[in-house]
Amino acid sequence: GSSKWITSEKARKQAHRLRNKFDAIITGSGTIIADDPSMTCRLTMEEDGICGRNPIRVIVDSGAKTDPCAKIFADDGTKVILAVCENIEDEKISKYPPNVEILKCSIDAATGKLDLKKLTALLYEKGCCSLLVEAGGYLNGAFLKAGLADKVYQFIAPKILGDDDAMGFVRGFDVAEISQGKTFKIQSVQNFDPDILVTYISYSQLTPTTCRTCAFGKSVLLNKSGTGNKCMGSLPQNARLGVTRTPCTLLQAKPPQTS
Repeated sequence: GSSKWITSEKARKQAHRLRNKFDAIITGSGTIIADDPSMTCRLTMEEDGICGRNPIRVIVDSGAKTDPCAKIFADDGTKVILAVCENIEDEKISKYPPNVEILKCSIDAATGKLDLKKLTALLYEKGCCSLLVEAGGYLNGAFLKAGLADKVYQFIAPKILGDDDAMGFVRGFDVAEISQGKTFKIQSVQNFDPDILVTYISYSQLTPTTCRTCAFGKSVLLNKSGTGNKCMGSLPQNARLGVTRTPCTLLQAKPPQTS
C-alpha cells in the first residue's frame, strides 16, 4: 500500500523525543477509534542514544466507547487512565482490563463534554505535572477554547495534498472575524530536513511568571490555570506541548503520523 507518513523519519524521531519529556500523553476517543495508536515512546539507546520512557497514557472518553482491546490499553507496565463522565454506568467501564484506571470527571455545563480544567487538576493530583496532548481537532479546539494552551509545536512537511475533505488540527470554533482567532508568537523554527518544526508561544506566557515549555506534532497549545508554582496547562490536535518541573498539562493533536 501507499505510505501513511506525512513527515519524515527525522521529524517522527523528534516527536518521540517530545513524548519522552512528558509525564503523560492525552488523546481522545475519536483518535483511538480512527487510528488505534500505541502512544508509546520508541527511542532506543542503540539507535538514538537514549532509552525512551513511556508517558502515562490518558484517554478522554466520557461515554467509554473505545474498544478495550485497543493498543493504547496494552498492559506494558505503563499506567493507563481512562477519563469518563462521573455518572457513567458501571457496566460500561467494567469491560476494560485491570491495568486501566478509571478516572471520573464532571461535565462542563457549557459544552456538555468533560470539564478539561477539572480533568487537568485531577491529573495533577495524580502526579502528572506535564501533559502532552496528541488528539483530533475537536479535543484540541476544546483545550484552546478553555484557555489551556501555552505553547504549540507544529511539524510542517513540504507537501500539498489539496484534499477538500482534510480536517484541521483545531476544530469547533465559530469564528466570524480574524480578531476572534487565537494568536501566538513564533518562538523558534527547527529544521528536520525536509520538514520543519515551528514552536509558538502564547502571549500570556511572555511574562516573568512563565515556567514551562511545550511541544507538539502538527499543532499544540498549552495554558496555565492557577497561581504561583501550581500552574496547569493543556494543548490541541496535531500538536505537542510540554511543561517542565512545575505542574502543567500539555495538549497535543495528532502527531505527524506517529502512532
